[in-house]
Amino acid sequence: MRHRARSVETGIRFFLRSGSEDRASRILPQRTPHPARFFILLLGISLALTGERIFPQSAPDTVLAGEYFAGAEAFSREAHYDSSNVYYGKAAKIYEAAALRGNDSTQWEKYIQCYNGLGVNSRRQGLYGQSLAYLNRALTVGLDKLGSQNLTVAACYQGIGVVYSVEGEFAKALDYYHKSLQIKRRVSGEEHRAVAVSYNSIGNVYRAKGDYERALEYYHKALEIGIKISGSEDPAVAAFYFNIGVACYDQGDYERALEYFLKSLSIELQTLGEEHPSIAASYNNIANVYHDKGDTGKALEYHRKALALRLRTLGEEHTDVAESYFNLARAYAAQDDYRGALEYHHKALSIERKAVGEEHYWIAESYFQIGNVYFAEGSFDSALEYYHKSLALQHRTLGERHPEVALTHQQIGKVYQRRGEIRQALAYYQKAFHVLAPGFRDEDIRVNPRLENCTHPRYLLSSLILKAEALAELSRQPSGGPASAADRGETGLAQLSLSTWKLASRLTEEIRRAYQSEGSKLLLSRETADIYRKGIQTASRLYHISGERRYSEEIFQLMEQGKAAVLQEALQESQARQFAGIPDSLLERERELRINLAYYRTQIEKESEKEEAGEDAGKLSDLQQRLFALNREYEQLTARFESEFPQYYNLKYRTRIASIAELQSVLGQRSAMLSYFIGDGAIYIAAITGDAFNVSAAPIDSSFGATVETFFKSLKIVDKEDYLQTAADLYQKLLRPVENYLADKKRLIIIPGDILYYVPFEALLAGDSSRSGTVDFTALDYLVRRYEISYHYSATLFLQQQRSAAAFRQPVSGFIGFAPVFTDKTRGISSWLADVSGYIESLLDGRSVGVEGRHLKELKYSEEEVKDIAGMFRSRNAEADGYFHSRASEENFKANAGRYRYIHVATHGLLNEENPALSGLIFSGAGNSPAAEDGILYSAETYNLNLNADLVALGSCESGIGKFVKGEGLMALTRGFLYSGAKNVIHSLWKVSDKETRQLMAELYRHILNLCEKYPCEGLEPSQGYSAALRAAKLSLIAQETTAFPASWSSFVLVGN
Repeated sequence: MRHRARSVETGIRFFLRSGSEDRASRILPQRTPHPARFFILLLGISLALTGERIFPQSAPDTVLAGEYFAGAEAFSREAHYDSSNVYYGKAAKIYEAAALRGNDSTQWEKYIQCYNGLGVNSRRQGLYGQSLAYLNRALTVGLDKLGSQNLTVAACYQGIGVVYSVEGEFAKALDYYHKSLQIKRRVSGEEHRAVAVSYNSIGNVYRAKGDYERALEYYHKALEIGIKISGSEDPAVAAFYFNIGVACYDQGDYERALEYFLKSLSIELQTLGEEHPSIAASYNNIANVYHDKGDTGKALEYHRKALALRLRTLGEEHTDVAESYFNLARAYAAQDDYRGALEYHHKALSIERKAVGEEHYWIAESYFQIGNVYFAEGSFDSALEYYHKSLALQHRTLGERHPEVALTHQQIGKVYQRRGEIRQALAYYQKAFHVLAPGFRDEDIRVNPRLENCTHPRYLLSSLILKAEALAELSRQPSGGPASAADRGETGLAQLSLSTWKLASRLTEEIRRAYQSEGSKLLLSRETADIYRKGIQTASRLYHISGERRYSEEIFQLMEQGKAAVLQEALQESQARQFAGIPDSLLERERELRINLAYYRTQIEKESEKEEAGEDAGKLSDLQQRLFALNREYEQLTARFESEFPQYYNLKYRTRIASIAELQSVLGQRSAMLSYFIGDGAIYIAAITGDAFNVSAAPIDSSFGATVETFFKSLKIVDKEDYLQTAADLYQKLLRPVENYLADKKRLIIIPGDILYYVPFEALLAGDSSRSGTVDFTALDYLVRRYEISYHYSATLFLQQQRSAAAFRQPVSGFIGFAPVFTDKTRGISSWLADVSGYIESLLDGRSVGVEGRHLKELKYSEEEVKDIAGMFRSRNAEADGYFHSRASEENFKANAGRYRYIHVATHGLLNEENPALSGLIFSGAGNSPAAEDGILYSAETYNLNLNADLVALGSCESGIGKFVKGEGLMALTRGFLYSGAKNVIHSLWKVSDKETRQLMAELYRHILNLCEKYPCEGLEPSQGYSAALRAAKLSLIAQETTAFPASWSSFVLVGN
């Protein structure tokens, strides 16, 4: 089961290939041990020298035939098919003669097995007609001599089914597979290797037909039997893992697919060796995963490994070599090397024509991909020519209802759309719906298919996106094109577009739910971000035309759906576990699995970075196998939760975007929420207060991103001139359009979007932006002077936290602080940590660590910081604990943090913006701790902390920075703390000096405790809480000339409720 892949833009393809069906149709034997290889070598030498054999002439004929048969099997396993055929032929002659002499059914059975072997080898060589001739000969003899209820006869049916499957004759393939399966189940029962093979082969046909759910059903049946009979490290089990991976990929769950491919590869390397063609198939699949994740470099690396191995083992004219050329062509096209892409596509096409002729779906696929290359380079006539050739051949070989047909309709539509023929494009997008939505036949562009029973959601999603874009484009044309009475005019077409964007958004949510891994969910968020961006633009146009409030609400809904959906889903699932009545023993096992999964994911990331740096990463394969087993156990446990605890299922999937009315009910009269979304040429700002709602569209140009970057940089490096200019400019863009809604407000809740995650709004400058002479930074009109400010990932998450905080608050209190300090005596940094992390010393003496540094700087003020804060709590008779130096360990943090309301960490942060999984907080003894913990609280580990804190203050620098994922937000440490139960988190956006951090944090807690004296802490209102205390702390630093510049105080921001 090999696959071809296509980019996300145009869909994804996997096809059975000639050699790969062995993984699905036959249980592969163990790798030939060295003595057997010696036998093959000796046998070959004997044949070359004597023209006959090394066996004694007196040996019985059938014994000699058995030796020939064993040699044939061994040669076949090593992909030496011509040599294998020679020995099958010799063995067959002897067995036939013996069977004719004594009419011995045993000898007939062995004779038939020889012909089956010849058929399998011919198929592996791409000689399908010859393969069918051998296999039909075997079947005819088998039915005559052995009868219909015989496993050897079942193997004949199986082998013929494989050839028909490879040739695209799926109905015939299923017929032969089911005949084989019936015999096997009658003769051997359910739990037999041969039964597993049949299930797997049937799964392959359903996958090739595009019925991925049924394919997975049969694959899992095969896997269950295979593991019971052969254990988990058998080549047949590797084939089942391989095929499950392909089905996961078909569904777009790339991370999960990659896990299965790596598992399969690991087994096959151990059992088949590095020079087996199946290894190349695994390389090919892994390459396709990287290609569709956007890592073209890694994809090319694996494709070249696959090609080299195939050329060595199969020869230039094999169809698997054609597959490698095909995939290399896709990789070159992704790098805009269209000439190189066409060269490889035509090489693949030449081999395929020789192997299978013109009437095969592989040929249709090559035509399609050649069309894609011409489309990418703008040669639309040539693209249409190849698309139509592909479509006609697909109809003849796959039928009109195959999902590949829908993708070709999509591409033809895209050509017409690029040529400005929008109505023609829409007609083809509608044809794609006919293929993808069972029972849908409507040609009216005003009608969209229902999502129920859709068997190819990824393909349907791409069709919906294309249709929505075309409708939006048509609505912008002066007359809307030749319009019907029903959709005539700009508004009607735009409404059709908006309804299609909304349907695409719903389908995206359904696809996300089906994915298991966070990586696949995040990739989906990135790929579908344009749904919300373009949907908002369409809704904005309708609002501008009609002035109807419902369109402003549509804008807000789309803004919310395009933010932090993965985090929201994770938080909802966490709450579902807590309140679904699941027994404690199962919850504890679930938590243990999450902890172990986090550990192995982090270790794999560390080993992968070593591998990419050219260092020894010998542990990587073993770690991947352990993670694979844990993931499968976690999936099974989650499935049990869903099936046995209905409340868990209901709570987990009860997703709903916060309404305007719900938000207004919790905001009160003194608060305002400002939600931002950056579109093409405009920033959309939703302003929500207790009694008002409005959406504004502030125009921006291409320089806006540079302005934000300059603003952020000016704060990091203390560039006062750039700061003054950009802080005033950004105020005009971000606050001026909504000032009327903020006149009497005291508190702002900011929901940033895109690059605005890097903007601390507190430091924006209101009022007159013109400056002359010396600037007094203590007197500037910073936004923080006017408002308390907090942030959140989405308005829906804000609302959910408000409600959960009120309903499920636990009776915890007190303060706990951690300060490793990192003195020379207690630093405890091993050579391991020096290899992967260290301190990049800055002008600010900050608390962050870069990945290229060599040591940790002492944080001499951090100990005083934590002691001072603890003293404030004790002076008010509140519990307070401090952990310093060696006691400020990761182990102590995990063991104790869950018991406190206030958690404070004054340490170094480990920042890895490109790989957020390797960001973390550094505790004492990092790298050489004798305890089970390694001294670094990595990002993945923060999701398993089981906190009940009102406030977590991360006094490490850059703890709020991470990789930006389009459609989801910043992948910073804050996410894990919120998931683990923290109601509010204070993090930093850049490095701040140790001394200034101490000043700010001391002021923060002093004001928190002063507010707690004024108001009972348990009943503290949000507008009187942490945002107020943080504002007061910042104002105290602004009042001092040495710390008035925002670099000293605006790095720390509050995320929460």
